[in-house]
Amino acid sequence: MRTIDFETFAKQVAARKAELGLTGDNYVPRNSGRRRTPEKRAILAELKRMNSPFLVGVDLDPPADEG
Repeated sequence: MRTIDFETFAKQVAARKAELGLTGDNYVPRNSGRRRTPEKRAILAELKRMNSPFLVGVDLDPPADEG
């Protein structure tokens, strides 16, 4: 196994992102939540009830799965 320090790794990631034309942090597509399990929906509902800061941008009522 090859090990590298974090600074080197960060430079490699930055170079790869530049190579792919990715900028900022919005290049990862959002998860639609269509296939969310009932358990996950219950957890998210409880987090919403608690006014959790972890729900930023989470759609609690995603469209139904078309599959």
